[in-house]
Amino acid sequence: MNYYIDIHNHCLPNVDDGAKNKEESLEMLRCTYDQGIRDIIVTPHFKKIERGRTKEEIQRKLREMQEALDNEKIDLKLHIGCELFYSSRSIEYLENNIIATLADSSYILIEFYPDEEFRKIREATYELLAAGYVPILAHVERYQYLSDLSKVVELIELGALIQVNVASILGKNGRKTTKYVHTLLKNRLVHFVATDAHDMDRRRPRLLECVHYLEKKYGIEYADELCTLNPKKILKKCVE
Repeated sequence: MNYYIDIHNHCLPNVDDGAKNKEESLEMLRCTYDQGIRDIIVTPHFKKIERGRTKEEIQRKLREMQEALDNEKIDLKLHIGCELFYSSRSIEYLENNIIATLADSSYILIEFYPDEEFRKIREATYELLAAGYVPILAHVERYQYLSDLSKVVELIELGALIQVNVASILGKNGRKTTKYVHTLLKNRLVHFVATDAHDMDRRRPRLLECVHYLEKKYGIEYADELCTLNPKKILKKCVE
């Protein structure tokens, strides 16, 4: 079996609306391992500076959970990151090392309000690129002003990358969302598929089922690109 890399995951305990404690975090991580995932970029939400969300605090939590995994001999590697709610101060936070990029790379996972105007999403993309970062738009299927595929194409041509959630592909977020995500996939407008896992209930990591579905519907090559090859580029494990 191939191994996979999850670039969007809320498994760190007690830092956002993901895992509530160390026990739940470990349960999520064991499940993630069973899904064939061997690298996780942890992405706690960051909207503003608050206790537990700065890069220093996240690094401390990451070390604690990595040690727990190592003690259980679970071959799963955690990498620092965040899910950045974009604001006028985001570049400042990045340049002052207050928040983490994905695995300390030039890639940054960003999100917006679901009804954010396209103009603001495009401006944020441009600002990040101009500052030397590569924006990955988290769960693109949530943004109502990106329902027009030409807008997604425009962002990609500008330099943005696109991530969609496993649950949306598997039909867990409504028929309309599923249809839209599959239109994106059919047109090869997706670069990353990730779990966006928050818990072991409604938002558990379910990547393996999704990979099998992607392989059957879109081919092994594209599935591998979405779940392994493109994420590897963030971890600098391959150069293309």
